[in-house]
Amino acid sequence: MTGDDIPANPSVLNTTVLSNFAYIDQLWVVADLSGICTVPVVREELEHGVDDHPYLQSALDTLDDEIQVATISDTVANREAVVSDHLDPGEAQAFALADAEDGRLLTDDGGRPIVCERPRRDRCRVGRGAVGCDRCWKD
Repeated sequence: MTGDDIPANPSVLNTTVLSNFAYIDQLWVVADLSGICTVPVVREELEHGVDDHPYLQSALDTLDDEIQVATISDTVANREAVVSDHLDPGEAQAFALADAEDGRLLTDDGGRPIVCERPRRDRCRVGRGAVGCDRCWKD
């Protein structure tokens, strides 16, 4: 499922969240969330990993049927460029979309799930393998 109609205040999934739920065969948990979507780079990362991790095919099937893959605007691409030196590609694009659309980023880094509510560059910590805002970051 792809499209230009990004949900209002979207919940944007990164690759790790989709991969983890695919691994335990529970993608319905995230697919049923209101305003859920992901980004093209996440789809690409899943496609690149499916040969070594066949369970990722269920995540790709869910993207085709139930979870929207958002079209990336110039604004999102510009924000992605700002954080791309600090985050992996899927995280960077998902973060940029959540930031641009006043949404939230759903990720799972370092063994702890993070929901970054209303991510903003001025109050978020961003680093490869770590993203979160001061309100939701737990050291």
